[in-house]
Parts: sequence; structure tokens; C-alpha cells
Amino acid sequence: MSEAARRRWVLAGAILASLAVIGAARALDPDPRGYGTHESLGLPPCGMMLVAGIPCPSCGMTTAFAHASRLQIEESLQAHPCGFLMFASVLVVGVVAMAGLVGPLSPEQVESWVIRFPWWKVGIGFFAFLFLIWGYRIAKTLLLTA
Repeated sequence: MSEAARRRWVLAGAILASLAVIGAARALDPDPRGYGTHESLGLPPCGMMLVAGIPCPSCGMTTAFAHASRLQIEESLQAHPCGFLMFASVLVVGVVAMAGLVGPLSPEQVESWVIRFPWWKVGIGFFAFLFLIWGYRIAKTLLLTA
């Protein structure tokens, strides 16, 4: 397979993956509690919430995805700001891949951008924000139950 064909297949895969994630999120009804939407997929409730009464770092992410897929930005951010950022990232990946496959960008331009993108800096920033949000949520939960 040629390098150009490989790039086109990768872009097509990224588009399909983005559409699958967005479609799955859209198919879920957001839980009104702000977390627990994942339970409608047959997954168990959050263990930390059950055992300790505090949210885990990812509590609310599926709910944030479900809200974001409906363009309910405020509700998505309230459910989990990092979930909203992850949903936005999935959307950006799909749009950039589409631009590289059929739009104004070439597959080579997209590949070059992906290679040069500072993934480790974004990752560190994301996880720092995730744990900052988690600390806030734990403090809020403990203050509300005290």
C-alpha cells in the first residue's frame, strides 16, 4: 500500500471513530444526577461513590459527552469540564481528518501537524486539570455532607 493510501485510510478511520463516539454519546440519555450515564451501557455504578461517597476522577464524563452531543454546553461543563474537553477533541479530530481527506488540507499536512503537535504538554495539562477538578469535587462533596 502506498504512503498516500495509508494516510487516506488513517484519516477515514479517524472520521469513523469520531462519528462512532459522537453517535454513541448522542444515543445515551444524560443522567439527571450529573453522573451515572455509563450505567445505561450496562456498566456498574462508580465504586468510589458507592464505597466512599465521593466521586472518582471520571465521574460525570459520560454524562458530559451525552450533553455535549446535544449541544448542551453548560450542562456538559457542569457534569465534567474534562469530559466536555474530550468531546470537543473528538469533534476536532473528526473535522481535521475530514479536512485532510476531502477538504482544503492534504493528508500530508494533517500528518505533519499531528507529528508536530505537543501531545505531552497537552496531556500533562489535561491531567493536571482533571485532578484539580477532582479535588474541587471531593471538597464540594465533603462540605455538602458535613
